[in-house]
Amino acid sequence: MKNVELKALCALPIRSAMEELGPKFERASQHKLVMMFASLGAVLRRVEEGEPADVLVTPRQGIERLIRSGKVASGGVAVIARSRIGLAVRRHAPNPDISSVDALRGALLAAKSITYSHPAWGGLSGAHFEAALQRLGIADK
Repeated sequence: MKNVELKALCALPIRSAMEELGPKFERASQHKLVMMFASLGAVLRRVEEGEPADVLVTPRQGIERLIRSGKVASGGVAVIARSRIGLAVRRHAPNPDISSVDALRGALLAAKSITYSHPAWGGLSGAHFEAALQRLGIADK
C-alpha cells in the first residue's frame, strides 16, 4: 500500500496523547497523520456539516451522537482511552483540601479564580463541572 495522508479530527482533551502517538503511528505505518484539534462541539459540527475525516477521536458521547445521525458507522468504533476530570493549582501554591464535599466546596469558594472549558463551546468537562457547581450549591457564586 502506498503512503497516504490521513485526516484526524480530535477533541481537545486527547491532544497531548495524539501528539505523542501520532509520530509513532507515522513511523510504523509510513502514512502521514494530519491532526486537527477542536472542542467536542466544534468537531461534531464539522462532521455533521459534511467535513470529511478518516479518523475521529472524541468522547463516547460525541461518537454516539454521530452514529445516531448516521454520520459514522457503529462497526468502526473502538474505545482507545478513558478521560477523567482533574484539579490543578498554580506552581508553588498549597494544595487545597478536597477530601470531602464540604472541603471541595470551601476550596472552590476560597479560590481567587477558577477556569474550565465552557460548555457552550462543546467542552464536556465544563458541562460536568457546571453540574457539580450546581450540586454543591455554589454555581451562582
